[in-house]
Amino acid sequence: MFCSKCGQDVGDGVQICSACGNDLSSVVSGQNQGASQVVTVMPTGTAPLVMGLLGMFGGFIPIVKYITGLLSLLAIIIGISQRKKLSRAGLPTGKATAGIILGSIAVLITVISIVAIGALFSGNSRTSRINPITNSLPKEIQGTVWTNGSETVEFGKNKVKLNDDWHRVKEITIGNLSTNRMFTWVKFSDKYVVLQEWSNGTLRLSSLYNQGADADDYISDFMTPDRYEKFRLEVERLEKIIGGVWEGTLSFRPNNIDFLFLDANMTLDIFNYRRQFLAEANFTIINSRERFPKNTRGACIFNITETGGVYTFAFNRWITEPDGFGRISLEGSFNDNILNGTSSYYQGFMSGSGSGTFRVVRK
Repeated sequence: MFCSKCGQDVGDGVQICSACGNDLSSVVSGQNQGASQVVTVMPTGTAPLVMGLLGMFGGFIPIVKYITGLLSLLAIIIGISQRKKLSRAGLPTGKATAGIILGSIAVLITVISIVAIGALFSGNSRTSRINPITNSLPKEIQGTVWTNGSETVEFGKNKVKLNDDWHRVKEITIGNLSTNRMFTWVKFSDKYVVLQEWSNGTLRLSSLYNQGADADDYISDFMTPDRYEKFRLEVERLEKIIGGVWEGTLSFRPNNIDFLFLDANMTLDIFNYRRQFLAEANFTIINSRERFPKNTRGACIFNITETGGVYTFAFNRWITEPDGFGRISLEGSFNDNILNGTSSYYQGFMSGSGSGTFRVVRK
């Protein structure tokens, strides 16, 4: 080190010049400060700005919004910290401030997307969405198979197999109103199925729809394969016994008064419709009296059930309703290819009901 006054080489660390007595302490202090100087790196505010932008766009994406929601919170926290540092240093704080604003907006978007939009499917709405991430099916229905003879549906964890093809579940909704709490809707491909909960808590496949189809455009009558096979065999057995056209007679006794009896010729066409046996009955009264209806022809549909060999023909609807008649029903059994039993009916042209008999033979 040289003296600033006389130029004498006095050496390093000397505080007084030996030649002229000049005070060199300020020079030595400046050298020590320069040796220990620390450089501080100031933030730019770019990080919170980028995180805020990612949060803005990610808040609209179903699964990503949960990750970008955390980034939005970090954008606010880091942005506040960096803005303070930049402000103390007298540097621009625009990027950090923008990151705070974008992060706040992104958090708001994420909250609205998760809570408010979810509320549209709950409360007073028809259904409430469940399993929005994995779309896993209820455990009670997983691994089950259902068929109605024409369509077969199998349920995996988050897939539905329709006949030969598997389809990933798109959405699962569950009823939340008193009128539909027992139902669950499962959307897949361009179709959806309706699951119904029984009183014991088990689920069964109720019906299969095409999305956008009319409410009555559905496929139903699903059951487990074992149960369907037993049902199919029973249907075949009953079809051999009662299927076909039967002809014979039918009698009416209004108010069970014998002298008012009416006789009719009757044809029964018994057929299987969607695994339900129905009968179309056509009859013509052959001894009509003046006090009885002028229209003596009638045609109606019966629903048929069998219990212990006794067949009940329950009235379903009129095709041609005779004047003055209400509804009629039949109950009988088979013996040597003959179906016979009792008839009962409600009268519309006079109060009360009546009974009679019927007897038909397979044509």
